[in-house]
Amino acid sequence: MFAISRVDALKKTITYIFSGEVSGQSLTSIYPLGTGFFVAAPHLQVEGQSWIYLVTAKHVLRSNSEVYYRQIFCRANLRDWNPGSDRVGVEFIQVGTSDTEGNLVWAVHSNPAVDIAIIQQYPRPDRYDFQTIPTAAFVTQEIIQRDGIVEGQELFFPCFTPEIPQQRRNTPIVRFGRISLVSTEDFETREGSVRFHLAECFPFGGNSGSPVFVRATEERYGLFGIMTGYYCTTQPVIQKTPFGLVTPQHMGIATIVPIDHLDRKS
Repeated sequence: MFAISRVDALKKTITYIFSGEVSGQSLTSIYPLGTGFFVAAPHLQVEGQSWIYLVTAKHVLRSNSEVYYRQIFCRANLRDWNPGSDRVGVEFIQVGTSDTEGNLVWAVHSNPAVDIAIIQQYPRPDRYDFQTIPTAAFVTQEIIQRDGIVEGQELFFPCFTPEIPQQRRNTPIVRFGRISLVSTEDFETREGSVRFHLAECFPFGGNSGSPVFVRATEERYGLFGIMTGYYCTTQPVIQKTPFGLVTPQHMGIATIVPIDHLDRKS
């Protein structure tokens, strides 16, 4: 397995995803949605070249459970930014999400329960400061078995955390946890059956779509999967309303889509 050795490089693969409305030269009604990241797949015809893709959780692109946004906006770091200046060091990049009939234009898995979406889109490298995760760093099921990756091993995920203000620069928060279950069975979801890895960690709003890395050695990391949220149960609140109000119960267990699903997205 190819592994990445610098956490600061991994943080540069992250972009922050927002919804918003274009009004003249301005972006209004800005609302945080989640995290995205960039991967690089080898070009099949041109040696040394790569195709670069933007990846996130599919549900990040939805305005509700059924409807996709027409567009999203990725906030990316400017390459020529000087931290000593008063200038903001980020810009919003518009990315189409659905067509005029509401059909998603991103590639998704043939199993609708797999919460991944991917599109061939990336910032201009001469203008924006970003890096990519090579597909050689993917920790597939084959590598999990070969390298003996098991419950208890450390995970981390750089992510967008809207509750922590960052006006001048994207500086992803790095969250940590441990593998709770390397799953071999499917879980039932609203959209069907799907296999998850489970982790002992606390993801919150904005973390969805983050790349989750497993520590391969003391200073080397591989891409284990994609953060999709927390494993949720429901329980009645103490004071029930006439409408039968229930509240999500956060168990401290996160759901991670195995990176195999990105490797075979269709």
